[in-house]
Amino acid sequence: MGIIIKSTGVSADASNFSALDHAVIAGRRAFEAGGIGSEGVDLLINVGIYRDENMVEPAMAAIIQKALGYRLDFPNAAMNWSFSFDLMNGAGGMLNAVQVASAFLMNDKVKTALIVSGDAHPAKAAVPGFPFAAVGAAMLLVKSDDARGFGSLHTAMSDDATRGLEASVMCGPADKPGAAHQMNLRIDANYEARLLEAAVSAVRTYAQTHGLDLSRTIVLPSQPSATFARDLARRCELAADHVVQVTGLDGDPHTSALAFAYAQLQAQGIPSGIDQLLFVGVGSGVTSTCIAYRL
Repeated sequence: MGIIIKSTGVSADASNFSALDHAVIAGRRAFEAGGIGSEGVDLLINVGIYRDENMVEPAMAAIIQKALGYRLDFPNAAMNWSFSFDLMNGAGGMLNAVQVASAFLMNDKVKTALIVSGDAHPAKAAVPGFPFAAVGAAMLLVKSDDARGFGSLHTAMSDDATRGLEASVMCGPADKPGAAHQMNLRIDANYEARLLEAAVSAVRTYAQTHGLDLSRTIVLPSQPSATFARDLARRCELAADHVVQVTGLDGDPHTSALAFAYAQLQAQGIPSGIDQLLFVGVGSGVTSTCIAYRL
């Protein structure tokens, strides 16, 4: 038995700058594609890290569940329950959530799990210099009856003293106009180069450790730049079409990148001769998360 992706949903309306809206839209589309009705899902994990207007409480997962409109009554013995929570680890959050959801599914604690993300500046507007796209993505996971699905998770962190990218919220005094919408980003000049090194190391280490045949594998990496996938393919000596480059977005889809890449690959069609995928998330830390998916 394994854990498989039953369906996905994405949201990329360029006129929408709400991370929450994007997460809800993506989740609803994953529901529709997966044939999930008003009963909703048993487990919802939100991995988006940027909150509209720098909202502190409650957990965004609870707000997303409410917006999706399922299981809103207080649970009792006669009702199905649903568990929702946030899990925030930047670009690697989606794969961390896969690991957590898989534990619930494999132990029959839940039958369905929805992982959602929304990325946008807290100001809910286009902000010059903000490197992340305003998008959302969702994956609906279920247990399979065969060997298809996710493998084990590999994680690594650089021993460098700098994180590469740091964000700080500038709340300021309550009477300062726009105080709740401000954010400062500090990005090292060599950040993208460090992300590439981390991704290359993750791919090579995972392939060696787990006996992965990269000639029969498509890599779905984070998308920090328009050339990142191409550079990763070159460094790992892979065919260009064996590393997915997300297109049509203005900026890095960040926490939504891996689900977005999978949805795009599904829409295009997986080439013959490919029997595994390799999800690779790299982000601030510098950290890498990596997990294979058997088709």
